[in-house]
Amino acid sequence: MSQFHLIQILQSFTKEEEDQILRQPRRSKNNTKITSNASTEEDYKFLDDVDRSVLPDFLIAHIIDETKIEFWTKNFIGPTISDSKKIIHLNTYFILNRTFQYNINLYPDKLYNLMGKIIKLGTFDYRPFIVATKNNSANVLEIINATERQPLFLDGTEARFLLYFCGRHNCTVEVYIEESKDWGTAYWNMSGVGLLGALNKGKCEIAIDALYLWHREYLHFDISMPLSRSGVTNIVPVPLQKIPFFLPLQPFSWQLWIALLFCLIIEFLSLFLSYSHQSNERSNQIKKESFIYGFSVTLRIFLSQGFNETHTDLISRTILFSCLIINLVIDAVYEGGLASILTLPIFQDPTDTIERLAQHNMIWTGTAENWIFSMEKSEDPLIRKVIQLYEIDSMENLKKRSLNENIGFVIERLPFGHYSIPEYISREAAQRYHVMKEDLYYEYCVAFVPKLWPYLENFDKLILALHASGLLEYWEWDNTRKYLDNYIQDVLRENKSLDDGSIRTLNIQNLIGIILIWIVGILFSFFIFIFEIFYKKK
Repeated sequence: MSQFHLIQILQSFTKEEEDQILRQPRRSKNNTKITSNASTEEDYKFLDDVDRSVLPDFLIAHIIDETKIEFWTKNFIGPTISDSKKIIHLNTYFILNRTFQYNINLYPDKLYNLMGKIIKLGTFDYRPFIVATKNNSANVLEIINATERQPLFLDGTEARFLLYFCGRHNCTVEVYIEESKDWGTAYWNMSGVGLLGALNKGKCEIAIDALYLWHREYLHFDISMPLSRSGVTNIVPVPLQKIPFFLPLQPFSWQLWIALLFCLIIEFLSLFLSYSHQSNERSNQIKKESFIYGFSVTLRIFLSQGFNETHTDLISRTILFSCLIINLVIDAVYEGGLASILTLPIFQDPTDTIERLAQHNMIWTGTAENWIFSMEKSEDPLIRKVIQLYEIDSMENLKKRSLNENIGFVIERLPFGHYSIPEYISREAAQRYHVMKEDLYYEYCVAFVPKLWPYLENFDKLILALHASGLLEYWEWDNTRKYLDNYIQDVLRENKSLDDGSIRTLNIQNLIGIILIWIVGILFSFFIFIFEIFYKKK
């Protein structure tokens, strides 16, 4: 490879022409080792343009004369840009005897010990994944502008991956805080919005903050091995107690009521025929009396009321005895069912599945469009409807809405039983909600980095080692305990309804169904009474 071609390749990594390399499909784990020749000191000046330091492995052969070739490389490591741009001599090759001056690797591993090299993390405070706050325990520096830095405390289940990485490879973490607290998206013109937009603009070199495996963003960036698994679900209003307008009907199912109706019809026909059989006449008057007798006696027995009729024949006595026994059993079962309903209140159907979320047309909300990125390609009608029910709102409005509106709020179910609860859910609001049983979907959280990021292979190895160690379960418990409100965690986990399970006295709501039937009966009787008065006058 000629010097001209090497210069041409390296210049594609400069900020001015950065998009030329970032648009190509090459990935971080496919970095190329480059070798070229140089003959004068001027040939090294082009290395000053490589301030992104994305090529740790390249070698420059400087031909001294016909007997000797010197090999040089860029230092790459160190806490400052000048340190990383420093040109260092590696070895000298003697052409005549075909030997090297030193027995060393011409492509040394520069990534194991970075000698304090700065890695710029892009993130924002999103607990328990990322905890970024200013206190006396600062362990990193926050990037204010090009020259100014200030102390910052960084922790969280995902932040610890990078902190452990820099502890292992001797690098320094500087943090760019995305003020919008939005994951955002990247555009093809090397710009964007939110955290991913900042990564695309070069304000940081790695973005970590519960970022999912979004395909649309993978086209712009490289991704790490999964840091964790996150289930996306909702907290929804707990089911309210049903107002028992139909309380008298609730002890039996509709199938049993139909069977009971048939039983009453059979009783009525039996009494009607037995009364008709007592008289030899077949006049209309006898039929009318038999009908009134059969209907009134059936109704009185069903309602456990007495009657004054005396029967001497065996058929009528047998039928009446059978009806009394049947209705005695029915009454006992009905009273037991009614007592259980009054003891254990009945609640509305909870919105605890995706299907019920769609059936109830319940609005669910969040602060970013990113929550539906993973579902936007789905062709399932149920998922399409759920997407249509999603609304984006600000944190201030969502905090107000959580106190008085019956809507859902998106949260994340962490892999070991905890929840990532948004800041706008207060203790007061948490009393009104419970967590859905089903997840809308789940995703793996990853770190996004620019293409050809040189540290990705080592970073992935550390991720796999930490997963194998079992530390992630402890990290989740530790960060949840330290940085989240455990009271809200417990309330949302245990909430099933607004009923706290305490013993309460019966009130008007418990008996409203029976009272309504009584009122309807009184009104009906009153109108019948008025009708009879006017009918008799005529």
